[in-house]
Amino acid sequence: MNYSLSKFAFQNDTYHFTSYHLSFVMLAFKLLFLLCLFNFAESCLKIRYPGPPKCECSSLLLNGGAYEEYDGTGVIPSVGSIITAPPVLVLEDEDCAVSMYCESDLELLVFDTDKTYEFLNYPADGMCDPYTQKWKMGDNEGSLITVNRLYGICWKLLNQQPPVTPAPEKKCNACSMDGIIRDMGVSAILINYEEKENSDGCKAATVTCSVADGWDCPNLNVSALVGPTVYKISQQFSENFASSVLTCSDDGQYTIGDLKPTSVWCDAPICSPKTNEPGCNSCDMAALEDTLPFGVEFQYMEDTPTAEGCLRVYAYCHRTDALICHDTEINAHNPDGMWPIATEKTEAAAATTLTCAADGKFYYDNK
Repeated sequence: MNYSLSKFAFQNDTYHFTSYHLSFVMLAFKLLFLLCLFNFAESCLKIRYPGPPKCECSSLLLNGGAYEEYDGTGVIPSVGSIITAPPVLVLEDEDCAVSMYCESDLELLVFDTDKTYEFLNYPADGMCDPYTQKWKMGDNEGSLITVNRLYGICWKLLNQQPPVTPAPEKKCNACSMDGIIRDMGVSAILINYEEKENSDGCKAATVTCSVADGWDCPNLNVSALVGPTVYKISQQFSENFASSVLTCSDDGQYTIGDLKPTSVWCDAPICSPKTNEPGCNSCDMAALEDTLPFGVEFQYMEDTPTAEGCLRVYAYCHRTDALICHDTEINAHNPDGMWPIATEKTEAAAATTLTCAADGKFYYDNK
């Protein structure tokens, strides 16, 4: 009996312990279920998060005089006739893209909080950044800009006159030979210049090169320095003389042809003193007359000078009676003998041309 009682009591204790443990387990399960339910709810909230904020960047379509309080830089003139119109705004909510543009030939202006953007005839395309609520736009030069607000207006100036570009100032009367003309210090060569104003109001300078008395400078030239190069710019020249004319261009510099010289001077390869010869205008025709036969007359007159300016004489003789000669001639005597020099002959006359040389003597050229 004792054994049985003892076993019964043990089983009874076991029964009570098992019932208490079961209640604790059920409580723990309920707590775990509620905890799982709470975590699951939290997971659902994360999955169903709505995404980026809504695009609410600021924009405004202006018209009439409403732009004036935003046009802080005065892009639209306050005088003159203008026409304005609100721009067209196309906004796509899904990707926050925007396009603002003007119709017809109006130009688009966008007034930001601190700057005015001139899009002219180009559209303002871009998008709204939902995190900063600012516009990201491409300007008409292809650059990306940030715009705080998109306040736009379309406008143009009526009866706009094309800008008048003033003609460039002409300086063709402001040239000066000072600093250009150079005296090379050669006593045999003289340089002079004369500046004057032409009928068109522009200046010109005539540079003259000549030779001092008692000197001979063949191949005299007017020379000019253009950059590192020396040019001969004589336009007129003869023995011991040369000249050139420079014209003043619109930029205030003297020119000759396409050249703009920085220095002008006279030069000759060789200059030598003249000898004490009488000269080619000192010949005396009267000293050449010889005794003439009866009935013959000798006459002479000055002819056209040579290119060098030397004296030329046209001499002729003719009969003063009625006799007819079968052979007429003019003869010249020199230490070597007597020589016929007539170049023109008739039955009663003969003629020739003589040239005076630097030694003071006449010469006959039978060429």
